[in-house]
Parts: sequence; C-alpha cells; structure tokens
Amino acid sequence: MSMVTFKSVGMDNLQKEIARLAYETAPKESKKFMGQEGLKLARKMKSVLKAVVHKKTGNLTSNKYLKRGRVYTYEGSTYETRIHFAPHTHLWEYGFNHISGKRVQGHNRIRPLEAQFSETFTQDFNNFVDEITKDF
Repeated sequence: MSMVTFKSVGMDNLQKEIARLAYETAPKESKKFMGQEGLKLARKMKSVLKAVVHKKTGNLTSNKYLKRGRVYTYEGSTYETRIHFAPHTHLWEYGFNHISGKRVQGHNRIRPLEAQFSETFTQDFNNFVDEITKDF
C-alpha cells in the first residue's frame, strides 16, 4: 500500500528542542495537532486526485483507501502520522506501460503537494508551539 509520511524534518537544533518540549509538556495536544494536520493533508490529497481523475475509477479516491493513519510515537519523543492511499496511486503518479505497448503518462501531482504541504505544516507547527509556550 502506498503512503505519505510527514514529520518535522529540516529543523535546526533549537526547533527540535522546542518540538521535544512541546511533545513532552502537552502530549495530548500534540497528538491532536498531528491528527488534524494528517486530516488536512488527506483532504488536499483527495481533492488533487479528484481533479486529475475525471471519471469514476473505483478505489483511487474512495474513503476505503484514502485516509489518515494513526498518530504514533517515533523514536520516543516525536509524533508521526501517515496518509494511506490506494495501492495503484503510483501508476497515476508516475505512469505505466499499457499491455497494448503504449505508454500512459503520469500526472505527477502528489510530490508537489507534499512540498507545498510541508510549508503549511511548518507554519502550523510554529503556531502550535507559540500556543503551547504562551501558557508558560
């Protein structure tokens, strides 16, 4: 099954320490925040896939496969969540050789969405950390 994983990457040491502090001082809020961010990404993923697919293709955009996974602890201190989508999504993303010999071109929409969402996630995370540290 294909999936997208996102977590706090590309942070310097100070941001990592702030993230660790936020996860330790407010674990319930941190877990809820990651769940909300996962839902945002799943919704954006669904809208992008629906824009690419102009006809009903079954499970590509159905709720059966396109959903947010559980939020879980990674390496003891940070939270991570995954977005699971249909097993054949990579065919739409990268293209494939049809049985007739023709090459079906991919649509390459998921990778730019990941890059775009990482910026959104960073902004949301900074706002979340500001809320957590405001109480102290």
